[in-house]
Amino acid sequence: MKIVGLFDLTSIINITFVPLSESHFPLLLKWLEAPHVKSWWDQNTKWTPELIQQKYGDYVKGYKLENGTKKPINAFIICIGENPIGYIQVYNAYDFSRSKPLNGLPKSLAAFDIFIGEESFLKNGIGTKVMNQFFENNIDYSYIFASPDSKNIAAIRAYEKTGFTKIDEQPDTNEVWMIKRKSTCIIYLVGNPGTGKYTISEELSKHKFIVCDNQLINNPIFTLLNYDGFSKIPEIGWNAIGHMRNAVLDFISTEQNHNYVLTNCLYENEGDRRCYSQVESMALKRGSLFVPVKLLISEEENIKRITEPSRRAKWKSIDPQDVYQREQLITIEHPHLLELDVTKLLPGEAAEKILAHIRKLKS
Repeated sequence: MKIVGLFDLTSIINITFVPLSESHFPLLLKWLEAPHVKSWWDQNTKWTPELIQQKYGDYVKGYKLENGTKKPINAFIICIGENPIGYIQVYNAYDFSRSKPLNGLPKSLAAFDIFIGEESFLKNGIGTKVMNQFFENNIDYSYIFASPDSKNIAAIRAYEKTGFTKIDEQPDTNEVWMIKRKSTCIIYLVGNPGTGKYTISEELSKHKFIVCDNQLINNPIFTLLNYDGFSKIPEIGWNAIGHMRNAVLDFISTEQNHNYVLTNCLYENEGDRRCYSQVESMALKRGSLFVPVKLLISEEENIKRITEPSRRAKWKSIDPQDVYQREQLITIEHPHLLELDVTKLLPGEAAEKILAHIRKLKS
């Protein structure tokens, strides 16, 4: 693993990762021949346009040949605003040969390489921010592996700030082996019917969250009952839904590679409090950041939303009486709680406020 020019900026706006294309090859040529990159990256190679095409042409297509076999590799140009400033690539740590085998490490293990090509962006403090954002959105592995040169003290410190831990030193290759468990997040949206839990979840799904809303669990039973959006669900139906919820949460607790957003309407009663505790315990078990979000809404707006006919197609309640005849929403006491009034917010706006809250928790 190679790393060049990492730093620690306190605030960054608009870090993006653009998939590598052939139009970026002139940039790669310039960067790879820059002295500050050359000192750690392919020191013995004199790069030419032909060599860039030969090596990175396949990366554009999403693979690298290893002993004649195509192995996936995802390559990106790092951008700050509109400015391309560096390069990052990620791949399965076991797909490519190393000087020493990776024995005794987790099976789900990514490796990556990164450099900052634009010298004007060095020592401006963006390295850990870039890596954290990249890991959050572009890694589908449980763990991430790094192997900086033992002399590259700045790189080692940058990795430690990003959450990597030293696990071994390799004197014969001058490498420090480091590992980081991928940080995941569980968002739990709690609110009355018609507050927009599902539409907000759909917006969050655009940011690498998998939606597991309450209808995903409820709908098989609602379908079998031919639920009309008004009728009361019998006890046998809720019991079956409870079994399905247990199975889904057990799966998520062991599937630790992804972020999830769950939704529910929970009131201040023993059964609903048990549901909340079950989700909170699941997040704790998988080592995820748990973020409960309590959605609030005015009565007038709630009635407008709950009677929207499109809700019926998703087996949701369309009964306005649910606005008037409802219990008190569950009381949530958690240090990560966000109470969000969505009366005047579009789903995308609400999602952005939730993401901003999460970024603050992680900072």
